[in-house]
Amino acid sequence: MTTVKPHVHQQALEGYKGAELYDRVRPHYPASAIAQIRKAVDTKDDIHVVDTHHHPRIGAGTGIFTRDLMGNPVWLSSTSEIVAVEPNPEMRDVLARETANHKVKVSAVDGTFEKTGVPDSWADVIIMATSFHWCLDQDSALAEFTRILKPNGVIAIIFNIHDHQNCPWVKKMDDIREAAAQAKGGSMHPRTTWGKVFDHPVYKEHFEQPIHSNLPYYEVVTRDNAVQRFLTWSGIAVMDPEAKQKAIETVVSIISEAQDKGIGGLEWENKSEGTFRFPYNAELDVCKRK
Repeated sequence: MTTVKPHVHQQALEGYKGAELYDRVRPHYPASAIAQIRKAVDTKDDIHVVDTHHHPRIGAGTGIFTRDLMGNPVWLSSTSEIVAVEPNPEMRDVLARETANHKVKVSAVDGTFEKTGVPDSWADVIIMATSFHWCLDQDSALAEFTRILKPNGVIAIIFNIHDHQNCPWVKKMDDIREAAAQAKGGSMHPRTTWGKVFDHPVYKEHFEQPIHSNLPYYEVVTRDNAVQRFLTWSGIAVMDPEAKQKAIETVVSIISEAQDKGIGGLEWENKSEGTFRFPYNAELDVCKRK
């Protein structure tokens, strides 16, 4: 009997069923990263984008990155079409709704890293925003990317990473997330899972060495925003109710202590309004086809 290899990580399927909440509270991407990706694309206009935000825009999720991309005037004026590849139907529905009135044509399609459904040599750029760590078969994905990219095409892999170094309170939150992720066979440290792609013979044959950038930024949130964002992390989302409630209480305690005692590197945006800065580093790898 032949075993069929799955194309979508089980934790990704189970942990992202709350698409509306995910879309509402997940972070956006810094303008500096959006601009840097555009500079790497040689095509001047009529750009074709394959977008994979959460699982395989190839992982387009609910279209957070797609909307950030279209919020950039240079991208908006030079892009003719975006194909957003997303295997989760709930996320595809939100993506289609939220991008319906864009000037650029956005198609939300069912697919994976290994099977995008995109025509040969169609894409000027493939963008994977906080998604490639879910890829189960990097060799097959690389073969697919090589098939759909134009000869001068670009792959951009970007992740929003929490800033632990300067903010111990964030690390305390993420320690909970990491334990939950590992319990389900995952990890919140993307580069340890997907970074091996650059060592694959297929990558070395078809792509130049990646250009890596680390771009710090922050988002302004309230305590409730931060807790809701915590609940959208896949390892937390699949917890049983009792364990999830305990995790929520611990996170509330961590944030409250940082707010009340001014410890852990928490930086207020407007204390009277209860808003503070949630720190990120956008890790970007740009890979040009040879």
